[in-house]
Amino acid sequence: MTVRDMTMLAEQKVESRVDRILRDREEAQVNSKDDVLLGFFGDYVLHSDVALRHTRFIRDLCGSRDSSDCFKQALLAAALSNRANQLGHQQMAAEADATYGFALISLNAALQNPAELKKDSTLAASWLVGMCELLSGRSVLEKHHHRGRSQLLRLRGAEQFRSPVGKCLYAVTHSLAIQHNLNLLERPIEEAAEYLELCGIKKPPLQIERLHLRTAYWCAEARLLFESDFQHPWSQLQLQNHIQTGFAIDAGYQKWLDTYLSSDTWGRRTISLPSESSTHAVGQEAYTYHDLWIANIWLGHYSKRMHLHNLLLHCLSLLDEHDRLRMREAYSRAIVENMVSGVCASVPFMLYEIDSKGNETRARRKIALCGYLLLCQLHMARWSVEQGSERERWIIATLEFIDQSMGIRSARVLALKPRKEPWRLV
Repeated sequence: MTVRDMTMLAEQKVESRVDRILRDREEAQVNSKDDVLLGFFGDYVLHSDVALRHTRFIRDLCGSRDSSDCFKQALLAAALSNRANQLGHQQMAAEADATYGFALISLNAALQNPAELKKDSTLAASWLVGMCELLSGRSVLEKHHHRGRSQLLRLRGAEQFRSPVGKCLYAVTHSLAIQHNLNLLERPIEEAAEYLELCGIKKPPLQIERLHLRTAYWCAEARLLFESDFQHPWSQLQLQNHIQTGFAIDAGYQKWLDTYLSSDTWGRRTISLPSESSTHAVGQEAYTYHDLWIANIWLGHYSKRMHLHNLLLHCLSLLDEHDRLRMREAYSRAIVENMVSGVCASVPFMLYEIDSKGNETRARRKIALCGYLLLCQLHMARWSVEQGSERERWIIATLEFIDQSMGIRSARVLALKPRKEPWRLV
């Protein structure tokens, strides 16, 4: 080997070593604890200037000296899982799993400690542990911690509404609890109505939350009726009365929609998409809202009302075929179709493809919170459309897009989940 060849080889080795050092430094910087947490804040911590239900409480608790250790562990676990999924980083995914395990141990210890039990940060840790499971796909509809979190809301009592953070945290966890009540057809906690009034939610979302609460109680009672002997005349009468109550709740939903549809702050705008997006075609109808959290209130209206009518349809099918109430089946089917359309038309705004005015955002990076807020709504919409239809394929493709672009593994699990009857969500 000539001196020239030896020199070139040495230079190549030095360049290779320098490149490796630079890559390691860059990766260490990208995956440092602070950077991982900042990335999570950018993805999931979003304030609203009008809605009480938002995730600003995470940042507020981070700055509090009184935060529980379980909160810090759960926050880091969720942040690591978020970054690992988005980058496809196996080593970080293993670190996220380990941190998640530590967070669970720390949370269980806090729940046994009277001094930690009622802290805002302990309830927030429970919420973050549930988010870890959604991000990883361990628990698709995040139901394992539902009953424990609901019991924690009861134990915290009226004291939890003394601070803005406590009110905001309750609004977020209450909404999640009601969704799980609907998924499992279980009754909400007895204090739910009282706590809603204490929470300080403004009138438009308060009205819709009251309707969601009534819907959850109605659905739980419907499940008990389904276990009855419908050949008995008394059971048929009970069913008829329950159906009438269900349509009375629906009238409340329609009144809310009529009242706030055109509101500048609480309403929605209908636009035609200016160009083709990753989820929609040019000219397709889409809805825009004041902000992401107002959109989430409307998504709750679409999905809860959709679920109400899927259960009403099942109730109507159990009636005698000559019963006059069966004439309402066509109305319920039309409402379900309309609510599914509402969810689908909200996707471009939720995925930051258009802004509040309907203009293209051309955002390169998707905010993962948007996908998180769409999960249950898209799942309920998929359950409500014809199996194998073009709309179901579109919903599945949207869930897969959320998995791939935002790192929320439960989205793909839901996309692959075998179908059941529309009213059986789990």
